[in-house]
Amino acid sequence: MEKHLPVIVNFWESVLFETPVYKGNTITVHQHLHQLSPFTQAHFNHWLLLFNQTTDELFEGDMADKIKQRAQSIATVISLKTIYKQ
Repeated sequence: MEKHLPVIVNFWESVLFETPVYKGNTITVHQHLHQLSPFTQAHFNHWLLLFNQTTDELFEGDMADKIKQRAQSIATVISLKTIYKQ
């Protein structure tokens, strides 16, 4: 997690503030992780639940709403590209 946390921070900074700090490819990374240990829709649902609860506990306002909407979109795309990929 120590190595991954700065990547997560850069990713969400890029998502929220439209800055080019994240240089990775979230789809490729998650496809690789899915091959190592398959994701299920329950994993995505649980992640979204925790993400939204944490956001609601710590933040409020337009940016909090924006990050929750983006998280939903991202979870949908990653699930489509991993567990539902043909």
